[in-house]
Amino acid sequence: MANPVLFKSAFTLGMIHFVALWISGTLVSLLAFYYAWGIFTSLWNHGTTSRVAMWVDRITMVVAVVLDFAILYFLPSPWRMYLLAAEASGVVSYLSAKFEIAKGGGSGNPYHVCCHMFATFAHVMILLQLKHSLPPVVIDPIPLPELNVTVPELGPFGLLDLASNFSGIYNATHLTAMYST
Repeated sequence: MANPVLFKSAFTLGMIHFVALWISGTLVSLLAFYYAWGIFTSLWNHGTTSRVAMWVDRITMVVAVVLDFAILYFLPSPWRMYLLAAEASGVVSYLSAKFEIAKGGGSGNPYHVCCHMFATFAHVMILLQLKHSLPPVVIDPIPLPELNVTVPELGPFGLLDLASNFSGIYNATHLTAMYST
């Protein structure tokens, strides 16, 4: 259904997906194709009033959730639990949006945007961890030139670990020594 709020949400969070795909080095893979397909169907659904678009998007998202749960099997144990919670929160947010619409309480947009955000968070974290966890055929069927981007291994607290280690790793002495060669 034509919904500018959800269209903007799908577009913005879709771009975050593409940045994560590029950074993770998985821009050309089966998973990247499916994420791109999901972004396309979401934009199509939220940008039109087509019932075909709505059903194609819903079917795509159901398959995506199943695919995400299958991928979680390959991830290290602490990440599996965090991403399972994010995926489950996304599903609950989507169902809450539909419930709010059904009871006549509003558009359900806040819940649906949360669903987009939970899915994006889960997919970004999956992409940052996958390179080390999945069989090569799933994640990298077409070799890409090496990117000079280093993605740090994130601990169980993700960006909090990265932020707490940043000042210790990249102090002025380290940067001076690194760039003086």
